[in-house]
Amino acid sequence: MSMIYVNFPGFLHQLFERYGEINQTLAIFFYVLGTLICVVIPYLLGSFNTAIIVSKYLYHDDIRKYGSGNAGLTNMHRVYGKKGALYTLLGDVLKQFLSVSIGMLVMGRNGAFLAGTFCILGHIAPIYFRFKGGKGVLAAATMVLMMDPIMFLVLFAVFALVVLIFRYISLGSMMAGFVYPALVFLQNQSAQRQQPALVFVYAFRLLYRTFDHLYAPREYEADYEQSRKQILLQKKAAERRGNRKGGKAGKEEKEVA
Repeated sequence: MSMIYVNFPGFLHQLFERYGEINQTLAIFFYVLGTLICVVIPYLLGSFNTAIIVSKYLYHDDIRKYGSGNAGLTNMHRVYGKKGALYTLLGDVLKQFLSVSIGMLVMGRNGAFLAGTFCILGHIAPIYFRFKGGKGVLAAATMVLMMDPIMFLVLFAVFALVVLIFRYISLGSMMAGFVYPALVFLQNQSAQRQQPALVFVYAFRLLYRTFDHLYAPREYEADYEQSRKQILLQKKAAERRGNRKGGKAGKEEKEVA
């Protein structure tokens, strides 16, 4: 059972409803404040692109220079291996978890969806890294998991099936992104609710960002191999510099002695 299904109304949304008939100006203030919180804070959290941060401070490089150029989990795993991918996974899941939780506490379920969406937008266009980030697949998956675990399982099944058949993670992400808005539309139609338009906006964005991965997969595979070779050469060069410094220091100590 998802934490969102607790159906917490959100404290600012409660104030908005409470003052709706008493003081409309105050009610609008609470609504606008809650909306801003659900937009600004999640976007800033999403802008902490874990892949870029990990590649910069752990590997002293920029993941966007290698492989597909995408600052995401798959590219991190192919270029830097399991360790870099694990840190990226934890960071992206955590920032989305915080964003959705903030949205739920402030404005309820609608606020949770809004906050999660802007966290994804922050990941795609991070303000701290010149608006060049990843595709936001992991952040989107975390949001769907928190808001609707059953839908997440359906989308994961679609993703896994496509990857199993065609051996392309990008294609699996694209197909899951294509199915998601259709499921949301059908779900909301059966419940006689208005479907959130941002779902379709994100799906279009995901399809656009993923298409180039499918257009030239061999080129990216060659880039991955070249990236790994460059990283290995950089590590060997750093080790040689360290050995040379150590050797010079040893000679100086002997001369002093």
